[in-house]
Amino acid sequence: MSYLFPHLSFQDPEGSSSSPRVPLPPKGSTILLSDTLSSPAGFVLMHFLASQLKAGKEVVLVGCGEGLSHYRAVAKKMYLNDSAVTFIDALSHLSMPTESSNSSPLQSNVAPSLFPPPQDDLSLRPLYNLIVSTLKGKGRAVNGTDSDDAPGPTETLVIIDDLSALHWMGVEVDEVSRFVRALQARSRKTSSSLLLLIHGSTSSPSLPQDTLFRTLYPSVDLFIQCRGLSSGRSGEVSGELSFTPTPLMSSDTLFPSTSPGKELQYKLGDSSVTFFAKGTGYGFL
Repeated sequence: MSYLFPHLSFQDPEGSSSSPRVPLPPKGSTILLSDTLSSPAGFVLMHFLASQLKAGKEVVLVGCGEGLSHYRAVAKKMYLNDSAVTFIDALSHLSMPTESSNSSPLQSNVAPSLFPPPQDDLSLRPLYNLIVSTLKGKGRAVNGTDSDDAPGPTETLVIIDDLSALHWMGVEVDEVSRFVRALQARSRKTSSSLLLLIHGSTSSPSLPQDTLFRTLYPSVDLFIQCRGLSSGRSGEVSGELSFTPTPLMSSDTLFPSTSPGKELQYKLGDSSVTFFAKGTGYGFL
């Protein structure tokens, strides 16, 4: 089992409240993951990827900065078989033409009501088209159908690493928001789940206040914050994690939750991560 389980676990919607918790998020759910420069959340991202692969399910990994070789190197260290991972380079699909009939056969997959025509060159519509096409292909493979309209559930995990990079390159926040909403609608239709990574600027225990976070947060199911210690760097503690179901999910036991002051602390090793309750690490005892 992946190293963050059972700290990061979910209730199976198809089971009873007494059923064992599982490492995979509910179908159709969206998880927002935030980190900082001093406390990168790559190990959390890889936890979800590893859990999905170990369950025999597919992953669509959209890289907005790192290339395929980076993820393959990390997967190799974790002894993961990445044959079920489909990698998409987001940067090569930022400025593709969207109106030319000769540009790409993926244009027919766009749902206009969810993703209106772009207003400038830096549009995420071509990237959305490619992700939808990939999910449809997986749906046809899983369900044994040739239909493009109703390929059926795929239970794929779609990882976007990361949305902040797209915004920093000039994509407007509204365009990122439309992109995410369209993906959420598609994920619910295919019983898939979304993991979205953004970068914060501080290690404050309060919620980030940047525009991108405030735009995305109300529509997600779970917010995971990876941050450094407010007291500064420590040789024994690399950082801490908090799990916050969004207000609509705050009373729902489907998702993990941490109370203020009860965050999960961790120490990164060369090839492993150690987790412990706040204030109980070696340097505190």
